Amino acid sequence: MTSSSAAVGEGQDHGGVRLAGAVARLWRSLRERHPELPETPAQPGQRYPKEPPPRTGRELLVSVLREAVHELAAAHGVKVTSNRGYYHNKRFRELAHEFGLEAEEAGARGWAALTVAPDAVEERYAAQLAELETALALTPPPAPRPPKQGGGRYVPAVCACTPPHRIRVSRTTLALAVISCEDCRLAGRPHLFVEDRTASPRKGV
Repeated sequence: MTSSSAAVGEGQDHGGVRLAGAVARLWRSLRERHPELPETPAQPGQRYPKEPPPRTGRELLVSVLREAVHELAAAHGVKVTSNRGYYHNKRFRELAHEFGLEAEEAGARGWAALTVAPDAVEERYAAQLAELETALALTPPPAPRPPKQGGGRYVPAVCACTPPHRIRVSRTTLALAVISCEDCRLAGRPHLFVEDRTASPRKGV
């Protein structure tokens, strides 16, 4: 790994690690009710990269639960969206209720406006919501975006391995600080992927 990438990795704060752990624990609790969900937590923002990153614990909770709805639908072979994933149908609304989500119509997006039902927070998610809020408060906001050089929605990211694993991911997802390298974690290194600012920009990606 280049020295600049290593420096960024070493500077990762405990807030980002704590946030990743909070999301992972929330996902495990969801799998207790729905074991057909995949073991690896869905990355918040992965399915909706154009949306701003969650700013509050409740927004992050909704984001994780929404990904769980999609994963549950996929596990059962249920079609919950159309128009390339833009329109959310009534089956999506029904599955959202499985996770304590209330879905309202959002114009052309269908039943895509989600909130967590108050009773669901009280009965299921009170502890997880408090943990998410604490972790978000300890996680610094994402660094300002540098001026665009050739456009593109995705940026290169690296881990602390030597040589590093490399991925391309949206800045929205990367800013959540939840994408980690298992090899780095097992070796006791900073394990969150960070943007590789030494990489040459790619156009039209």
